[in-house]
Amino acid sequence: MSIQIGVIAGVVREQGVKALQAAKDLGFDGVEYFVPPPWENREWLDKSFQKEMRQASQKFGVSVSSLALAYLNQVPLASPDAAVRHATLQSLLDYIPVAKALGAREILLAFYGQGELAFQRQRAALVDQLKAAAPAAEKARVGLGIESTLTSRQYLDILDRVGSPAVNIYLDMCNPYFWLHDTAEQIRSLGGRIGQIHMKEGSVEGPGGKDLGEGFNRWDEITSALQEIRYKGWAVLETSSNHGNPHQDARMNLERARKILAPCQ
Repeated sequence: MSIQIGVIAGVVREQGVKALQAAKDLGFDGVEYFVPPPWENREWLDKSFQKEMRQASQKFGVSVSSLALAYLNQVPLASPDAAVRHATLQSLLDYIPVAKALGAREILLAFYGQGELAFQRQRAALVDQLKAAAPAAEKARVGLGIESTLTSRQYLDILDRVGSPAVNIYLDMCNPYFWLHDTAEQIRSLGGRIGQIHMKEGSVEGPGGKDLGEGFNRWDEITSALQEIRYKGWAVLETSSNHGNPHQDARMNLERARKILAPCQ
């Protein structure tokens, strides 16, 4: 399969090695982990923990697809506070070798909430931060994926100004609809600069409020666009447990994701 399907550890309500085992049992190819800020918890930076995770990944035949720095939503990488910018940049630099050690090819950089890139000066600060991190990411062959509310033109402007092949877009298949963007059009306009994608369903209840195929995502258009750009990366499920059993719900959404993505394989 040209597109591998992973799952966020929190979707199956497991962490660490247990998430890898659950992913194997449910039929996923990989797991994405939302990691903590290193100034609060340095477990992922511990070499023995990384070794344990590598061994479990090999044992279960399940990859660590990616790491997600969701804490950047609260502690922005493009903060107006210089001390915060320094701390978050260092945290990113800390996680790049972790991703490499675990075989993860992508680090999600989140920009929602307090981290939203609403103003040009915030995007300029982000460019500076990414320029500082990009050499380490290039050397490690780890992608740095921006996930935000931006338009395709704004995304491309940032990528062009950073000028590094390591920096890309982590595009959610649902979220653009909530910002009145067209997901399929964003896929086409960003093309090969998409590093990874999230899959969840849009609904009036909010992102992920429905099982895949039961909300307002226009999946036929999305898969056509993915085919057009010949996307061959990871698709990571960020679905909800809507029926009270996280493992069964994840398995059901995995089967739906396989059907949705079948034209792309």
